[in-house]
Amino acid sequence: MLYLQTEGLKSQVVELGDSQTAFIRSLGLPVNGGPRGSIAMIKEQTLRISRCNFVLQWQEVDEQRSKQTVVDARITDGLEFWNNADGAWAGSVRLNDRFYEHLVNHSVPLDKRAIAHLCGSSLALDLYALFAYRLPRLEKDLFFSWQNMQNQIGSEFFRSYDRRKKIIHILADVRCLPSRQH
Repeated sequence: MLYLQTEGLKSQVVELGDSQTAFIRSLGLPVNGGPRGSIAMIKEQTLRISRCNFVLQWQEVDEQRSKQTVVDARITDGLEFWNNADGAWAGSVRLNDRFYEHLVNHSVPLDKRAIAHLCGSSLALDLYALFAYRLPRLEKDLFFSWQNMQNQIGSEFFRSYDRRKKIIHILADVRCLPSRQH
């Protein structure tokens, strides 16, 4: 998903490369086959993302009124995988118009090194993306309660203490990372 968002800023049609091996390597992952290898995992994840529907929701507030916006969207309008007789693979993804427009207007540049460093933890990636988005836009101090954090990124930790403990543990890694690509 991060790859589609990064490349989607360049073009609405995202090329996945001349081969699946090259694509997987560009993600910084090892290339291995078999039912639990990266090849099957990446292909399955790509197919899932291409069929994904999601909801964008945000609120805009000014001095006189508040506007709540909810948009149902698809990420892609299509996906093509080509497998040649020689085993070469190529693919492309066409981002949905609404998703593409939202991406261009609200993108948050993330550093690939930071993503690679945090790739083992979806919670760490969520925190990194949240802070990369929120911190540059702050005009004054912001109090962020643990419940606010839960609402922003979600979590499998239901008790406040467990959630806080896990976030504090991960925060050390997230705090030292750059937020923009160089």
